[in-house]
Amino acid sequence: MPVYRAYNNGFTGGIDSNHRITANQQVYQTQIAKGWNGEGVVMCALQ
Repeated sequence: MPVYRAYNNGFTGGIDSNHRITANQQVYQTQIAKGWNGEGVVMCALQ
């Protein structure tokens, strides 16, 4: 199953950098809607 990662772009915004990692595409899309950068599929996991 694909595992997605979103990044808050903290380095350029002068705040702490954070990533959110999830296998749930809806959660991933929600983070992007909140302004996070979508980094796409970054790894795979067994279910």
